[in-house]
Amino acid sequence: MLTSRAKKSGLVFALSSLALCSYLCAPVFAQAEPVEEKEAPAAESEAGAKNSPGFEEMREHRQRLRQDLMMPSLKGLRGISYGIPGHNPFPELDKVVATRLKQLPIKVHNIKDCQSGDTKPVDGVLQLKVLAAGNNLTLVELTLTQWSQLSRDPNIHTRAITYADQAITHNATVNDVAGKMVNQFVLDYLKVNSTDDEKKSEKNEKKASKKASKKG
Repeated sequence: MLTSRAKKSGLVFALSSLALCSYLCAPVFAQAEPVEEKEAPAAESEAGAKNSPGFEEMREHRQRLRQDLMMPSLKGLRGISYGIPGHNPFPELDKVVATRLKQLPIKVHNIKDCQSGDTKPVDGVLQLKVLAAGNNLTLVELTLTQWSQLSRDPNIHTRAITYADQAITHNATVNDVAGKMVNQFVLDYLKVNSTDDEKKSEKNEKKASKKASKKG
């Protein structure tokens, strides 16, 4: 028969073995828990995909951004210079841009004809970039850069892009897409500045009527 001391030592050994077994087995369960957590994001991603905006919603959102953020910067624009920086593999693009910009009722200069440091009456620089985007694809990007003031400190003036548009298109339709972008820019300018033109015409009509009444 075992003595009391032997019984105690056997019990201590059994408890020690049980504790060691629990310690070694614990990591197995700890590693198994995250597997259940990984299944949840899949359902969340499916729900997010269902709630993602469609093409029409994205287009409307883009139009609102243009109207609320970019178009106001065109108000009072007195003149611009334009150019196509970098390598231009589309020879007709210069003519396309120049023809569309002739619709503007302000002074328009080709940036190549502007002398260094000559900024009057140029209030903005319109650039049209064409960058290769893959096989037979081109990125067309239109930007207008103006001198701007920081809202947090009006004493700080910096050059910033105030109007932008871009699209990826096939090489065969680059001229068409670029022409539509410039046309949209012209339409936005005319829309923002139409109220000023109406006010000027009203003032001119009043002046003309006053002169006519004095002569009569």
